[in-house]
Amino acid sequence: MPFVSAFLPPSEQSATDLWFVFHGDRLLVKDTTVSHRIPRQSDLTHIKQALSGMHYLGTFDGFPCYAGEAEEHVIDPEGMIFQELRT
Repeated sequence: MPFVSAFLPPSEQSATDLWFVFHGDRLLVKDTTVSHRIPRQSDLTHIKQALSGMHYLGTFDGFPCYAGEAEEHVIDPEGMIFQELRT
């Protein structure tokens, strides 16, 4: 199922929601042994309070998608890295 843009978020957030978290020109990705993937809300428990400018984007494959910006002091959470966008 493709991405479907929207501006009204679901009434409740879920642990499976996708989060596009930016830190300057870098995007937070979950670093797995095979590839990188966009983190889910359940992956962000340690940095969720340090996000600002949060926006609902729509759904991808039926999963709600959000974007936010990490504050300056946030370091790479365990198992994740801030990857340069061009990479």
